[in-house]
Amino acid sequence: MQIIINRLIIKLYGVKRLSCGERAGKAFFGKAKYQIINNAVDARKFRNVNENKCAKLRKELFGDHVVIGNLGRLHPPKNHAFMLDVMEQLVKKNPNIILALYGEGEKESEIKELVAEKKLASNVFFMGVTNDVVSAYHMFDLFILPSLWEGFPVTLVEAQLSGVQSLASDCVSNECDLDIGLLEFLPLDKDVWVNAILDSLNKKNGAFSGTEAIDTYDVNIQWKKLYEAYKTA
Repeated sequence: MQIIINRLIIKLYGVKRLSCGERAGKAFFGKAKYQIINNAVDARKFRNVNENKCAKLRKELFGDHVVIGNLGRLHPPKNHAFMLDVMEQLVKKNPNIILALYGEGEKESEIKELVAEKKLASNVFFMGVTNDVVSAYHMFDLFILPSLWEGFPVTLVEAQLSGVQSLASDCVSNECDLDIGLLEFLPLDKDVWVNAILDSLNKKNGAFSGTEAIDTYDVNIQWKKLYEAYKTA
C-alpha cells in the first residue's frame, strides 16, 4: 500500500524521476523513463585505513575470534533469525566463530532472547551503533547480508570497497556487485550458507583495486550528477 501511495504522490508532484538502481526505479516509476544516480559513499576512505589501528581495536573487541559481521537495523527485513540459525550450526563446527551485529532497532530484545534460547551468548556480540564503520569493516573476516528484501544495500558496496569477502541473499539486487570477486549471492537455505561461510573464511581478504568501481559510487562524482539533474529539472 505504501509504495502505491508513493507512486501516486510522485506522479502528481514529481519534477524529476531519479532512482538509486533499476529495481527501485521500476518499483516507483514502472515503464516511465528515469535516471539512475548511484547511492554514493566516500569510497576512498574505505581503502585508506590505519591497519594497525584496526588490528588493535579488533583484538580489544573480539580477541582471537573469527569475526563474521553485519551492519544494519535490527528489524525483520534483515533476517537476523536466519543468521542465528546459521550461527547455531557454525559454532558446532568451529566454536571460535562469532557474529558481530552493528546497529539498533525494534527487534533487538527479540533477537537477544533468541540468542539466549540458542545458547549463543558467547558467539553473538551486539555492538550497537558505531560512528566508525570504516574500522568495523576492516575488523571483519566476512560480511553477511541474508536479507529478505533490500532496496540498494550500501553496506555491500562499503564491504567490497574495504576488501572484505561478502555473502548476500539472492533477494538482494545484483546491482551492488562491484564485480571484483568479493561478493556471492546465495539462496536462503541454511545448509548452503553454512558451507559457503566456511569456504569463504578460508579465503584471504585483500586490498581493493579497481578505479571504475570507485568512480561508480564515489560521492565526489555522484553529487555532480545529482546537481546537474536538479539544475535541469
